[in-house]
Formats: sequence, C-alpha cells, structure tokens
Amino acid sequence: MKQTLSLKIGLAFCLVCLGMQSHGKKNWEYDLGVIHPAMPKTKLLSATESLFEIKETALVGEEVIGRINLANNSFEKATFEITGGTGINHFSVEKIVNSRGKHFGVLRVSKLPLEASTYTVQVKTTFESGETDEQEYLIRKVKATIAERFYQFVYSKLSRSHRLYFPETDTKLAEHLLTFTPEGYFSDLTYGLSKAGWEGLNAGALRINNLAMGYLDPNSVYYRDEDLKQKVYSAIIFNAGEFARYRTQWYETHLWRNTDYMAGIAIHYFQLLRQEMNDPDREVARRSMEVYDALIDNCDNLFAERMNERPAIGNANRNHRIRSLAVRAAISFDYNRALTDWDLWYDPIDPRIPGSYPTGAINDLMELVETSFVFSDTYQNKNGFFPDGTICHHPAVGIQFTADAYGWEWLTEWSIPLANNLKNTIYQAQDATYDIITERILDAYRLLTYNGYLDMSVGGIIKDRSKWGRNLLGAVNGLLSGKSENTLIQREDELLGYKERLENPGYADALSMSKAFWNIDYLIQRRPGYFVSAKMISTRSRGLERGLENRSYYYLGDGALFVRVHSDAFNNLQNYYNWHSIPGTTAEQRNDALPPNADSPYIGANGTNEYAGVVSNGFIGMGAFKYERNHAKQSALYSTVNANKGYFFFDRELVALGNSIRRVRAGDQAEIWTTLNQLEWTGDITYGSAEEENVQIISVSDDNVSQFFSNIRKPMWFHHDQVGYVIIPSQNQPATIGLTAESRDYQFPYQANKLKKMMQLEISHGINPSAETYQYVVLPNTSIEYTKQFAQTLGGSENSLQILSNDESVMAVYNRAMNVVQVAFYEAGDFEYTNAVGEMVRMTVDRPALVMMSDKGQSLDVTVTDPHHSMHDLTINLKVNIKLKGEYCDYDETNQQSVIAITHSPEEVYAGQPVSATFQKEGVFVTDTLAVLNEKAIQVIYDRKRKRIRVNFDGSNGDYEVFLYNISGMLLSKKVIKGDMPGRNVLDVFSTEGLSHGLYLVSVKGPDINGCKKLIIDNV
Repeated sequence: MKQTLSLKIGLAFCLVCLGMQSHGKKNWEYDLGVIHPAMPKTKLLSATESLFEIKETALVGEEVIGRINLANNSFEKATFEITGGTGINHFSVEKIVNSRGKHFGVLRVSKLPLEASTYTVQVKTTFESGETDEQEYLIRKVKATIAERFYQFVYSKLSRSHRLYFPETDTKLAEHLLTFTPEGYFSDLTYGLSKAGWEGLNAGALRINNLAMGYLDPNSVYYRDEDLKQKVYSAIIFNAGEFARYRTQWYETHLWRNTDYMAGIAIHYFQLLRQEMNDPDREVARRSMEVYDALIDNCDNLFAERMNERPAIGNANRNHRIRSLAVRAAISFDYNRALTDWDLWYDPIDPRIPGSYPTGAINDLMELVETSFVFSDTYQNKNGFFPDGTICHHPAVGIQFTADAYGWEWLTEWSIPLANNLKNTIYQAQDATYDIITERILDAYRLLTYNGYLDMSVGGIIKDRSKWGRNLLGAVNGLLSGKSENTLIQREDELLGYKERLENPGYADALSMSKAFWNIDYLIQRRPGYFVSAKMISTRSRGLERGLENRSYYYLGDGALFVRVHSDAFNNLQNYYNWHSIPGTTAEQRNDALPPNADSPYIGANGTNEYAGVVSNGFIGMGAFKYERNHAKQSALYSTVNANKGYFFFDRELVALGNSIRRVRAGDQAEIWTTLNQLEWTGDITYGSAEEENVQIISVSDDNVSQFFSNIRKPMWFHHDQVGYVIIPSQNQPATIGLTAESRDYQFPYQANKLKKMMQLEISHGINPSAETYQYVVLPNTSIEYTKQFAQTLGGSENSLQILSNDESVMAVYNRAMNVVQVAFYEAGDFEYTNAVGEMVRMTVDRPALVMMSDKGQSLDVTVTDPHHSMHDLTINLKVNIKLKGEYCDYDETNQQSVIAITHSPEEVYAGQPVSATFQKEGVFVTDTLAVLNEKAIQVIYDRKRKRIRVNFDGSNGDYEVFLYNISGMLLSKKVIKGDMPGRNVLDVFSTEGLSHGLYLVSVKGPDINGCKKLIIDNV
C-alpha cells in the first residue's frame, strides 16, 4: 500500500515546494472561487488504500481494526455484506452509523480458530440509490496492532503536554460550575462569530479541559462524579458545534488554541468513551458516540483560512495542528478513516490544495509531516526552508531563524517520533524525510551548537540553554533508531560520526570552520577553543523573534557579535541584561521601553538597508552592512543610529570596524555606545595601555567598579575570562572607553537582593556623533600576556594583523601571516595594499562587493558576495594587478591586470550566496610605477637631524598625493602637494616624530607618476 501512497506524497511534496502566494483575507471564501466537484461518492475506499488487522488473541465478536470506509468523504447511506473470500466463514460485517450520519462497515470475528496469517473478504456495498461497489480486502493477523501502538505513542507524547493538559484546583472547578449552563456553555463568556466570541469560545474550552481533568483526578472531590462527567459531555458537544462555524470565518491563525484543549480531553477520555459506546444501554452508547464524534470533529483543524497560503500545510504552524490531528488519528482506531471530514480537502484539481487527498488517518498524518519541509524561493513573506540552512517562520517583516523554537519543532517535533513509531510498517517514513532532517542537523544545527549550547543570535539569551546538547543527541539517536529495515540515509556515516561527538563529555565537538548564512545576513566561525557569530539585518532579514516581555531582543540582529570561549557563557543572564548593549551593536543607551521586536508583525523588525552580506571560504569569513532602521512609519522608529559596520574573522583575531556613525533622530539624547561585550563577571579583569608596561587589575572580589578612559590616542587592551580586547583609536579621532564591573539587580520583574556580577566594555561616541568611527580586535581563547603583546606590536612587523582602511567607501583588513585580505567595498572603486613580500596589490570592483582574497603562493583563492543580493546585476568585475589563469578570468595586457567576472545566481534566495574560485598565478603583482622603470624617478630622503622625510621626484604641473605607510600596509599619513613648478621637486613632507624604527613605504601619485619607495628609519 505504501508504494501507491508514495506517488501521492511525492507529488504533494513537489507542489508544496513550488509555493503559494498569500492574500491574507479573513473570509477566504471571497478568494476561493469555484471548488471543483469532488470524486464520486458511491464508491468503497479501495483495497490498496485500506488496512485491516486482527490480533492473534482475538475472540469471537472482537472488531477488526480498520473499518470499511466509503471513498471520497462520502456521507451516502449504504449497507455492507461479505460475498466471498477466504475469510467468509471467519468474519462478519455490520453497518454502523455515527451521530453525524456517516456509514461504516465493521468487520468482526465470527469463528475461531484463525489459523492463517491473512484472510480475504469480498465486500459488496449497496447504496440507497441502488448503485453498488465491491472490493476484496486483506485482513492481516498480528501479535499487536499498529493502532494500539500508535495510540500509546500519542498518549505518552501528549497526555501531559503543557498545551493539552490543564488540571485545576477544586476551588477553581467550583467557580467554573457556577456559570455553567445545561446547554454546555458558560454564562459569563461571550460566544458567536466575532473576535470576542472566538476568545470566549477558547476561554470556555480551557474550562472544559479543567473540568474534564478534575473528573479523572483521584485527589479531586469531583473524581468520577457522574454529574460532572455529563456536564463535560454537554460542553464538548457545544464547543464542537461552535468551533465548526470558524471553518469559514476565522479571527486568527492559531486555531489550535481551541483544538488543543479538546484534544487533551480526547486522548484521556478515549478508552472510557470506547467502553461506553459498546454499553448495552443504548442511550449510554448513543450519548458517548455523540461526544466521541464531537471530539473527532473538534480535532479536525485543517481549516482553510488564508486559502492561498494554506498555513495548514505551508509553515511551522502545521506542527501545532499536528497535535490534535495526531489525537484524531489515534482515537479513530481506524486506519481507513480520513484525517478530515471537510469536503473542501477532497478536491484533486484545485491547485491550492496541492496533491493532498485524505484516505486514512495515519497515512494522512504522515503525509502532512513528510510534506511539511517547504523550500522557500523568495524573501517576500514566504515561510520555509532556505538554502543557507535557515528555517524561517513569520517572514512578513524579514527572514529570521528561531532555531530552537519554530525551526527545531518544524524539523523534528513530529517527523522523528512518527518515523520511529511507524518504522517497518506500511506507513514508514520515506528516505527523503531522513535525508532532509540529516542535512539540516549536519549543515546548520551542528555548526550553530558549541559544546551543547546554541548560538544566542538564533537561540536567544534565555534562562537555560544547557538542554540543547541533549536535544540534538536525542534527535540524532531518534533519527538513526527510527530507520526501517530498508531505509537508506545518504549521509548516515556523517550522522554516526556526529553522534559519537555528541556522546563526548559536555557534547564536545571540536570543529574548525566558518559558514555564511547569507539568507539572514549571519556569519559564524568555530575553532576548538571558541565560537563567534555576527548577525546583521537588512531589508531582507531581521533579528530573533522572541524576548522577555516581547521586547528585549530588538537589537539582537543589529550587528550582534557574540564571542564565546566557554560554551555556557551568556546562560541565564536574561534578567540582568542591559538590552541596549548587545555585544557588537552600536546603539543609543535609551531609558524608555524597547519596542516589541519579538512580535512577528512588528513593522520595524528588519532594516531599511539593502547593503548586507557575508563571505566565507569554509575556514574564515567576513561580513559587513549599512546599519539603518529608517522606516517610514513613526511607530517603527526606535533606533537613532546609522553606521557602516564590518566584521573580519581570521584564525586568531576577530576584527570589528565601524564608521560613519551618526545620530539620525532625537531619541532620548543619551550617549551612543558600541558594546564590545556584556556578560557575567567571572574572573579578574586586566587592562593597560599599549604605551605602558604597567598592568591594572580589577579583582572579581572587588566592589562595583566603573571606569571611563577619555581622549585615548594609543591602543588600549583588556582581558577577561580568556578573551582579550584591543581598542585601536583612529588616527584623527581619540577614543572614549567605558568599563563597568558590578553586581546587578534581577529585573523583569525587579527583585531586590537577587544579584549577579556583570561585566561590560564599550566605546562611547558621545550624544551627537556625525562621522564617528571605531576599530577593535577580539582575541578569543588567549592569555593576558598575548593580549598585551598584541596591542604593543600593532602596526609593527611583529604583528601580522593590519587594519588597512576604515572609511565610508572601503573597510579592509589584512593578515600577513595567513596572506589573506578581506575588503568590504561600500561602493565601486579601487583599493591597494602592500602584501607580505612587499608587493603592491591593487583591487578594483565595478559594484559594491565583499571580497576575500587568499594568496597561496602558486594560486589565489577569491570569494565574493554581492551585498545587495541583486537579481538583475549578476556580475561583479574584480580587477587584480597580477596575471591569473582560470575560468571566468581574462588578462588585460595593456593595463597588466586580470579581470575576474564573478557571477551569482539570479534566483532571489541565492543572489547573496558567496561565490568562490581559485586561479593559478602566472607572475607577480605588478605596478605601473616610474620607480620600477627608473631608479631615480623617486628619491626618498630621511633627514635624521631634523627627523623629517623628504621626497624628490620628477613631476610636471598638477596635484600630487604623497602617502606614508608602515610595512604592514597601514596608512600613517597623507599629503596633497600643489605641483605648480615643472621639473624636479624636493619636498619636506613628513615628520618622523612618534614613529618606531623599521621599514616604511612612501608612495607618490599624480598626473604622470605612480610610484613607491622603501625607507628605513633607524634612529628614532
């Protein structure tokens, strides 16, 4: 049977992946149009779509599990008879009509023993119209039925679920009963088709659940109270009738609020109702059947609100619906009764109901689960699985990845448990289901989880994140143990390897990698000793949808830079946090309440900047964005800052750059800070100046300390809990630094004397910055000594890191030891630097781009991202002054440069994906300088006595630019010279005051010259 079903499931999967557009009208009937006629109603459900089981220990009169059902949701009147088959003498058939008028044929054992393993019965059905149909059904003899096992599975999973089980005190139950009416509703609640009526119906459903659990509670005075039970029965029937009215009029998408309450009753009361439906007292049997049918109906929540989006099968909300649908499937105890009795779903033609055609409860449930992994192809309000690994729900105002909630539940909550319960049955999960889950676990969740703890940018700063390692291990074990005998998981070996890692103490999983989640403007990097992430926003993406009091995560996507050496850092800090100072962000320190960024429809959740991108070569990466939240609606305005922000991750150094920081609206007129870190104060804080050998220590045993360092012109370094921070003031812009180590009160709500020690380090940009900058380096998993040495050697030959540029057009950082340069071009233009062997490297792009270039000696690795994710301008032309050989690369002999055409996909969700290529080097980096051609073209003279640098060059009329670089390629000074005299010009250009001894470069650019000369300063 599964083979015939798999074609249907495969079709459904393909069609769902194509996606639907959403109109979002509350009355879906206006959009629905014509419903195509359903299939014929005078047919039996086919034998290939039906399953019948009888236990080996069955007695005479015992019912076969699986009833004879009419096809196509038919409510026709029918009679049933057995006309042949090997089981004609062992089984009988009778007609049962439920309280809704639906006809079933019930097979029962009529003669023992049942010696064969299978029996056939030829069943003929005669309809009231006189039409007939026949099917030959197969009855399997089994030790245990799938139905029994499935019911126990659903009961164990949901009977005590916080969404389905709501016991209350006897006092509360007595209060409910005071307003209960004989008709089954509560007199103090509002009912009827309205928003208020919907809320009243749900409030009443919760009370019914309370009362129902009281009847089952041995410790309650209402335990086994027959009068209470009858009231509960009346309330169930009333609720089902009212709830059915919302099939065509809906007031919210969370319809499971009602069905969860009733499904909780259903799973607890099924055995009781089953017993009562077989009671000799016909009135007891009739009443219990009516209640049972009401619960069956109430669990059918495949409603068609927003028909063109169809949330029932279009997003993470399907998992919420699965709870009551699973209960319906479990208490049906009938493999052949469909999961829904609503005729709308029985239309094989309507394209808005892609491929789904109900035939039997468990099979339908598996189909809903296995077709739930919807792959999204747009950022335009489309839920789904994105190609970078993101799983997004609520995308209306930007793509997000709530990895431990919507994403995880969507991926694993029902798929893995159902696969495990139904393995080696005709309902077993398909291989594709295992492969999709495996891919997301290995390529997303594994990478996001550092020794058992999920990254905060996709998991939040919550009370206890320690369970995450257990969740992952449980999912991996469940996936592997849930295999059927013939299941093939394509990446099973990798999954087994990951399982071994998760079984290590502390879920230790040492990785050295980097990954760009380009769909959400998010970059992570891992080493065995640290985890770092940078999360940005854009018009396409937003921060995390969750937070304390629906507001605290407003800044979580605004350039958040989380660095962890200890996996549990940031755990249980949520009630002590300054939510305006998320590490890495630049924000005004306002005192008013943060806006509700946790609300999915909040219109200010995303950025208004298109420019945002991430680059990774699998080992290191970079990201940059224009930080803007300049929404048109006043209600969406809260952030008061615009800035350019960039993140440059190397092996041991993590660089954060910012420029063009400015206030764009009044706000509270509080200071604007860039926060380096804010976390628990767990050890001594050590700091100092790069100019001094003295070291200052703030002991963790000290009282509260708050220090400010103003007018800082030389690097300062700080160290706490194995992480070093080096703040590098810009040449023309001294830094103001704040350091706080204090015991904070518990907030949300405030509780006195419940303290936690917290540490915070920030750079202040004042109240009204107009063009402020910052630049700092984070050194993870390092010592105090290394941090101090790093700060003291910045700009010298002993330090391999060079910040080359940090302005509104270009951010660039070079790592000489790795021979890697990372450049964020905010606009088309060129950039040049001196590499580790003294060659001048020039890069030019014709569009904004993020470029990472790794020189391997014989080859050059290039990775490029389009930060605008353009679907029209698909090619970025990168020019490099070296002869390269490779695909998509041409060499321009005239200008002595290679032109690399980097082309990305035109598909919306792939347009921002990093594109990598490797090219063979055929030569060295060349510069068109007179200095190369004529040794006397540029002369650089060091006047030791006056401590001045003089430049002598041949020039004509025109303006000339003279640059002074250190050997690392960092620009130290620049002069513009009016060359108004032809011939040789000798110019007194630079002072050497403050320069250390070593090798420097002087470059001259002008109308007829572009050259560079080396200079040694040896007696400073």
